[in-house]
This record gives sequence, structure tokens and C-alpha cells, in this order.
Amino acid sequence: MNSLFCRISSLSFATALTCLVALVSPDAAAAAAVGLTYQDVGIGIGNSRELRGIRLNWSDSRVRRVDGINLTAWRPGSNDRFEMNGVALGIVGPSVGRLHGLGIGLIGSSADESHGIVIGGLGVAGGRMSGIQLAGLGLAADSHVRGIQAAGLGLAVDGDLEGISVAGLGLAADGGAKGILLAGLGMGIDGDVTGISAAGLGMGLDGDLKGISVAGLGLGVDGDLTGVVVSGIGAGIGGDVRGVTISGIGAGVDGDAYGIHAAGVGLGIDGTSRGLSVAGIGMGADEEMIGIQLAGLGMGAGAGIRGLSFAGGVIGSPKLTGIQVGGIGLVATDEARGLQVGGVGVLGKSLVGWNAGGLVVGALDLRGVATSIGHVRVERMHGFAASAYNRIDIADGLMIGLVNWTESLRGVQIGLVNYVGDNPTGAKLLPIVNARF
Repeated sequence: MNSLFCRISSLSFATALTCLVALVSPDAAAAAAVGLTYQDVGIGIGNSRELRGIRLNWSDSRVRRVDGINLTAWRPGSNDRFEMNGVALGIVGPSVGRLHGLGIGLIGSSADESHGIVIGGLGVAGGRMSGIQLAGLGLAADSHVRGIQAAGLGLAVDGDLEGISVAGLGLAADGGAKGILLAGLGMGIDGDVTGISAAGLGMGLDGDLKGISVAGLGLGVDGDLTGVVVSGIGAGIGGDVRGVTISGIGAGVDGDAYGIHAAGVGLGIDGTSRGLSVAGIGMGADEEMIGIQLAGLGMGAGAGIRGLSFAGGVIGSPKLTGIQVGGIGLVATDEARGLQVGGVGVLGKSLVGWNAGGLVVGALDLRGVATSIGHVRVERMHGFAASAYNRIDIADGLMIGLVNWTESLRGVQIGLVNYVGDNPTGAKLLPIVNARF
């Protein structure tokens, strides 16, 4: 009886000593693990290599596989080949090679590859991730991430990002991003972005943007934009735009722009603009502006303006087609066709249609109507001119004014003074009416 008691006591002491060694120093006693198991199934204590069931350990090191629940306390060692299927919990935090399930660490949690839910009190780190990842401070992944990610401060991904991503301060991805992206301060994506993205301060995208993007201060896209962009101060697009662009101060497009574009101060387009364009002060296009254009002060296009245009100051382009109204005036270095109205004047090489200038209408060639309170000065006219003083070199049509003066007339002059240079002597200068056919 005493012998049996001694054996049991010795076994109990050995077991306790083994557990202590296993818990405190797993690297020194990697195989030091005990438990109620059968063929690695059951409850284990210590740094067992493989277990199916419930496993308790001080610090994991060189673990191969656990199916079930794994509980650790201290900082883990190297576990590159650790495959965890189930629930991994740690005070400092679990660290595994591959996780399928749930991983929670009071300080942090890491997995080279994870599929499931990973939560870290301070941080979450790893490689490829899919599922839900939550970090109190920061989240970092050196590969692709899919699912729902949230970090109190920052979130950085070295690959593509897909799903819903939220960062309290900053969010960055070295690849593309798809889904919903939210950052309290700034966001930088090195590839294409598809979905909804918003940043409290600024956002920079190195690829194309498809979707809706909002930035409190500024937004820059190096590629094409398809969708809606809103920025508090400025927006710059390196490629073409198809959609809506709204900026509090300025917006610039390096390519063509199609859709609705509005800027509180200025709007600049390096290519052609088609749609509705609005600028508080001025707008310009290097090629054509087509559609409806509204500018508080002025607008200009390198090739032409077509459609309906209003500016508080001056509208200028080689070609003006449609309806253009300028608070100060209109200038067409080549041709203006349609209805042109200038508060001070309308000037063009060729004016076709109805042209109304407050003080002056001037052109080399007029085909249509020119009206002004002050002066109409045209070299050649086919149509009608009405102003206080009409001075037309060659006129074919009707001239009405206080003074009408032409060197050659085929038509009628009505005014106080009417001069026709090619009329016979005695009929060159007549009051009220003069004519030649």
C-alpha cells in the first residue's frame, strides 16, 4: 500500500513538473505536454505539436496543427507551419501560419493566412486575409485582403483590398480596391478603385476610379474616372472623366470630360468637355466645350464652344455655336454662329445669326442680324444692322440707325444721316432714307 502511494505521488509530482516546464519554456521542452488525450484528441496542456480538442499553453512554438480551441498566454514563438482550425485565443495574442475560424488577442493577432474572424486589441498583422479583421489601432497585411476590415488608426495592405474597409486615420493599399473604403484623414490606393470611398482630408489613387468618392480637402486620380467625385477644395483627374465632378475651389481634368462638372472657383479641362460645366469664376478647355456652360466671370476653349453658354464676363473661342451670353462680351476669332449677346460687345471674324452687343458689334463678315445701342462695324454684311452708328463697307440688306454709312449698298438705309458711297452724286448723302439696288 505504501509502495502504491509512493508511485502515485511520484507520478503526480512528475506530471506537475512537466506541466510547469511546458508552460514556462515551450522551446526548451517542446514535447513537454500532458493531457487527457487519445490519439491527439482531447484536452492538452503544454506545447503539444498537434491536438484535436482543447489545448492550453503558455507560449506556442513550432506547433503544427490544432483543431478545436487553443488558449495561450504569452508571446508566441515561430509558428510558420501552424494550422489552426477553430478558435485561437491569447492574452498577448495568437500567431499561426494558417487560421480557419476565430482568432482573438488582447494585444494582437497574426496569421500568415486567415479565413474567418481575426481580432486584435491593438493590432492585427498577417498575409492573405479573408473574412472579418478588427484592430484597435492598426491592421497590416502583406497580401490580398477580402471581407470586412476595421482599424482604429491605420490600415495598410500590400496587395488588393476587397470588401468594407474602415480606418480611423489612414488607409493604404499597394494594389487595387473594391467595395467601401472609409478613412478619417487620408487614403492612398496604388491601383484601381471600384465602389464607394471617402476620406476626411485627402485621397490619392494611382489607377482608375469607378464609383463614388468624397474627400474633405483634395482628391487626385491618376487614371480615368467613371462615377461621382466630390472634394472640399480641389480635384485632379489624370485621364478622362465620365460622370460628376464637384469641387469647392478647383477641378482639373487631363483628358476629356463627359457629364456634370462644377467648381467654386475654376475648372480646367485639357481635352473636350461635354455636358454641364459650372465654375464660380472661370473655366477653360484645351479643345471643345459642348453642352451647357456657366461661369461667373469667363470661359474659353481652344477649339470651340457649342451649346448654351453664360458668363458674367467674357466668352472667347475660335468658334462659338449655339446661344452664348457674356456679361461683358463675346470674342470669336474665327466664327460665331447662332445667338450671341454681349453686355459690352460682340466681336468675331465671321458672325452668323443674331448678334447683340451693348456698345459694339464688330466683324469682318456678318450674315444675319447685328444690333447695338452704340456701333456696328462690319466690312461685309448680308442681313440687317441696327445701332446708333452703322459703319459697313459693303452692305447687302437693311441698315437702321442715327447714322448709316457704307461704301457699297444693295438695300435700304433708314436714319437721320444715310451715306452710300457708290450712289450717284447728289444721292450719296441723304436724310431719312437712302437706297441702292
